[in-house]
Amino acid sequence: MKALSLITFQFYKTVLLFNIACTLLAIAVVWYGFGHIDAFILFIAKILGFAGAILLHRYSAKETYYYFRNAGYRVRSVILLAFLVDTLLYILSFFLINLITHAAEHFKS
Repeated sequence: MKALSLITFQFYKTVLLFNIACTLLAIAVVWYGFGHIDAFILFIAKILGFAGAILLHRYSAKETYYYFRNAGYRVRSVILLAFLVDTLLYILSFFLINLITHAAEHFKS
């Protein structure tokens, strides 16, 4: 299990920059369009951003997938685990942002 987590984080590191850029773009578009940030719309944007990062990575760096296969792991399981880690980080960050926002509103009043 330790090796799978290391492999997953190595894979996640390769798509992280594109994923962050897509998330920030979605936040900007949602904020400009609606004036507030909705968690569900951002989650859909996060899914599409992760899928776009995977497709871009599969197109541009096919040779890196041999590394995961030679390590004895299926690429689908590594991608799925990276998506679960990304979703968990999204949920934790959204709860943290909501907690900070509510605490700031409480201190204002």
